[in-house]
Amino acid sequence: SPAAYGGKIFFGGGGPALYCVDVATHTELWNFSTTGTVSTTPAVGDGMVFFATEEMVYALNLNGDEVWNRSMHCRLSSPAVAYGRIYIGDLDKHLNCLDSKNGSIIWSESVDGVVKSSPVVAGGMVYVTDYPGMVYCFDADCGTLIWSYDTNQYNIAQPAVSDGTLFIGSDSGYLYAFRDPPPPPEGDLNHDWAVTAADAVIALRMAVGAVPAIDEADLSGDRRVTSLDALMILQVAAGSINA
Repeated sequence: SPAAYGGKIFFGGGGPALYCVDVATHTELWNFSTTGTVSTTPAVGDGMVFFATEEMVYALNLNGDEVWNRSMHCRLSSPAVAYGRIYIGDLDKHLNCLDSKNGSIIWSESVDGVVKSSPVVAGGMVYVTDYPGMVYCFDADCGTLIWSYDTNQYNIAQPAVSDGTLFIGSDSGYLYAFRDPPPPPEGDLNHDWAVTAADAVIALRMAVGAVPAIDEADLSGDRRVTSLDALMILQVAAGSINA
């Protein structure tokens, strides 16, 4: 697929090469010969255009001059640009984070299968799927795995994020949606997503020192857990007061 920026269209084509065309005049401004076919969508950011072939990742300036390249087997995974970095999957079962200025590897994390899908970056996280169908969420800064989910469905589609929800399609026709759960209600000390008398009992045990106290039990806001907090949790459970 092509990418558009600054009145220009960037796309891969025969040659093999990356082409740049003026939107207004439809004339070719430049082309850049590559090693391997350009099967990915270019990404424009940080004053450069980034793209991948089966063998290389390239960075060009907007005049078509090469800034850097790095050997990497990407094939179908298109780069994502964010935070001065490039995020891209490869056929060697990695999600890679590269410095956009010079192509150096900032981090590279292993996944279970080859990555043919393209990553998406949102809210400080980078999301990607591997071909066997595992969904991954990594910290975009350091590469720490935050969570993963196995769809058991082959996947090469790029995820999409909208209004805090991650959407992922699969080859079998299913659409998956993921989002962070809401915080548990205040006073829910046993983390069952409800405030009940059981939570008041836990607070009372904290008040007498039978179990360690936690901040979530301090409904009164006096920085300690007492029988008053247990009473307030019981009142929340009964609906007498709001947490």
